[in-house]
Amino acid sequence: MASGRAYIGEDRWSRLRTGTVSDRLHNFFNSASYMVAEMSGACEAGEAQAEKIRRLEAQLKESEDHCSRAELARQEEARSGEMLVNQCLARQMEAEQRASSAAEEVRTLQDQLSSTREALLRAEQNAEDAKSAYERRINDLECQALTAKELSKGSRLEMELQSVDRFKRSPAYDALLLRSSSVEWSRPANFLSRGTGRLIGPGPTGACQLGSMWIHPWSLSGSK
Repeated sequence: MASGRAYIGEDRWSRLRTGTVSDRLHNFFNSASYMVAEMSGACEAGEAQAEKIRRLEAQLKESEDHCSRAELARQEEARSGEMLVNQCLARQMEAEQRASSAAEEVRTLQDQLSSTREALLRAEQNAEDAKSAYERRINDLECQALTAKELSKGSRLEMELQSVDRFKRSPAYDALLLRSSSVEWSRPANFLSRGTGRLIGPGPTGACQLGSMWIHPWSLSGSK
């Protein structure tokens, strides 16, 4: 009753408790109608609130679904981004490996180039050394040829001197000495050397030729 009294108000509550029975019934029905109307309004308000709550719940669920989809999309993007990062890292590592291989190949080619240059320098030096050696050898051979030529000349001169020496020991030498006192050396007679078989003939100023040498009578007799 306290809740009904508080609900319908003090004035209506007092009218329900005073007056005749018909007044009290009339007031009761009026109060009941009022209460029903109030309750109907409250129910309608409650229904409106419930509908609003349902709409809010639907919006909340939609928001939750949207957030869930957004989270899924974010996770998918994160996975895609991670995959992309991994791909980029893999490509970077592959590029670094290719760069390292290229650098190693460049170092190898540089070493080969240095070795080739050193080999070329050694070959050029060897060629220069060989050229110098050939030139020295040619010079030596030329010197040897000149020496041999000079020796050959000396050998021929020695052979002619030996021929003269043999001629001095031959009988023709004695005959020439014997004739030197009676033969006029301005026009000496020709004779044949027994030692060389070469012609001894008249020479300038009464000299006779022995081979390629000219012999004067005073060189044979020991006096001019």
